[in-house]
Amino acid sequence: MHNKKERINQLLDSWDNLDDENEQKEILDIIQSIEGVSI
Repeated sequence: MHNKKERINQLLDSWDNLDDENEQKEILDIIQSIEGVSI
């Protein structure tokens, strides 16, 4: 299993592939869920 940091880095690596702001918001929600804090 990936740890939190690796998981977030993986999400951010594909950030540039997201053209839709809604998709980016979805990623932020996932990251916040993983971290348990707001970004």
